[in-house]
Amino acid sequence: MTVTPLHVLLVEEDDAQAEMMARGLDCSRVVVHRVGSLTEALRELQSQRFDAVLLDRERNGFHQSLRDRDARLHALVENSYDAITLVGDDYRILYHSASIERVTGYTAQERLGKNIAEFLHPDDLPKIAERFAYCLEHPDELLQIEFRYLHKDGHWHYGEAIGVNRLADPSVAAIVVNHRDVTEQRSMRTALRASEDRLRHAQKMEAIGRLAGSVAHDFNNVLTVIFGYTDLLLEQFSPADARRTDVEEIRRSAERAAALTRQLLAFSRKQALRPRDLDLNAVINSLHNLLARLVGDDIQICLALQPELHRVRADAGQIEQVLMNLAANARDAMLEGGTLRIVTENVTIEEGTRRTPALAAGDYVRLSVHDEGTGMSEQVRARVFEPFFTTKEEEKGTGLGLATAQGIVKGSGGGIYVEDSEMGQGTTFAVYLPRAITSSL
Repeated sequence: MTVTPLHVLLVEEDDAQAEMMARGLDCSRVVVHRVGSLTEALRELQSQRFDAVLLDRERNGFHQSLRDRDARLHALVENSYDAITLVGDDYRILYHSASIERVTGYTAQERLGKNIAEFLHPDDLPKIAERFAYCLEHPDELLQIEFRYLHKDGHWHYGEAIGVNRLADPSVAAIVVNHRDVTEQRSMRTALRASEDRLRHAQKMEAIGRLAGSVAHDFNNVLTVIFGYTDLLLEQFSPADARRTDVEEIRRSAERAAALTRQLLAFSRKQALRPRDLDLNAVINSLHNLLARLVGDDIQICLALQPELHRVRADAGQIEQVLMNLAANARDAMLEGGTLRIVTENVTIEEGTRRTPALAAGDYVRLSVHDEGTGMSEQVRARVFEPFFTTKEEEKGTGLGLATAQGIVKGSGGGIYVEDSEMGQGTTFAVYLPRAITSSL
């Protein structure tokens, strides 16, 4: 029967003492490797494994110091805020520090021996595999990665890790990974970026609004003079006078310019509002014929108005303008005709509804305008309410229609949203106006 010899490291600088200690060992069963100093001993221990270490009495303080160092290192690892994981080159989990339960919800025992990929999001596996392969080929190089992992609560959390390849180190023989949960920090960063974006947008809109209001007021002063002189000229020309047609065309152009200034004033919210309790169904019905002429014969208007609709408090003329702007947009999207569907209904908004951000919880009337037109891309949807943004040809649109509608609706305490739009599938705009608060005496 073959007996595997024991490999013993003997630390002794005195030759005679070393020879005496070696003679006391059974040479058939023990292979002695002798070094003369503690420095050499440490080097040997790092490069190969030994079954035992023999020290003279003076060296026993060194052995105790090693034990003390190991105890301190163990305490540091086990009490680290980050989780520390050792992973083999086959993705198997070899070790977890105690913090793994705080980070992942799983105990170390529940994960030991398993493939680390079992706990990672499938969409992140290709990226992680690429980094893992790089780590195997580049020992001692620190690598950082963000990933999603499965928490024991059943949800995907975001993690951040730093790993280093220590497979060649016999005392480690693993890839060492320090990792932590960064889900909350990531959510806070996302919320902060969104808040900054909203602030920049609000500042931009405020600056554009001030400019638009100033231009509109100055332009109105010019138009007042044009209207005055055209009216004087019209009084001087008889209906049969050929020059009267030219003056009338000047006045019609001035009226179109005046309509544009009204849009600018509505957008800048400097136009005087005359809010009152409105029956939105009555406003739509009264505007039906005008909307039909606006959209043309190729487009059929279909009304689905809920009976006993809540009343809303708004300026009737401005709500009409919102309807006209939405109908005009629908017409331009349905070049080959189709159906324009206008729907009203009572709705209740719950707190934190993602479909209607920025709206307070409560009762509302929803006005939906749906067309069967070309639809919008994601890029257009993101900018559709920006002032002066338009996808129409030059001279066919000012880019103020939807921006004006948004200003009117917000000024009435409501909100306007693109609730549905796909390329080739049409678009639905939804206007939410708060229910009027009526009091009885």
